[in-house]
Amino acid sequence: GQAGVTPASTVAVLHAEHLDETQVAPLLPVIGVPIGDAIGVLHERCDLDRLDAARLLDATASEMRQAGCTPVEIMAARPRDVLRQLPEDPHLWELAAGTMATAGHSTPQVAAHLAAHAPTADAFAAGLSALASDPVEGLALAAHLRAEPAHMAAASERYGLSPAATATALADAGTPARCSSRRSGIAAIT
Repeated sequence: GQAGVTPASTVAVLHAEHLDETQVAPLLPVIGVPIGDAIGVLHERCDLDRLDAARLLDATASEMRQAGCTPVEIMAARPRDVLRQLPEDPHLWELAAGTMATAGHSTPQVAAHLAAHAPTADAFAAGLSALASDPVEGLALAAHLRAEPAHMAAASERYGLSPAATATALADAGTPARCSSRRSGIAAIT
């Protein structure tokens, strides 16, 4: 850098020397290229997909955003980063669930992220119902994840189910009734 060589020139030389992008990527931050810019450099100079470049650089969601990555690319690589900062607006959780599915996450993976990160039962239910439009599938996912009772209730309401219809949907999904004893020794369905 003191000799006047720019980071872009350094990357061009490394690329001309046929160094693999896995060797080039860790050098970029060392030579002063910000992560967001490094994603672009790897994309342009090494013909590397932005998502792969972001993964090589262990980029955060905001660094990926600075590099021009799409929401789908960001959700593919950093769903936790996005979900932890997402406000509790149920509509945003619907969009997040759909974006994660589009990004390649499986339905159970998306549901697990919703269960782990949704700040409210309504946010969870909104994301779950966007992910699985069939109440039997959605409630089965929630039950499999051992979602909190408030989350299950919100999902049932979101699907427009009565308590009896919820019980039927859970039975149709093959969800076993679980019992646990309380300190008093009284069994309660959980």
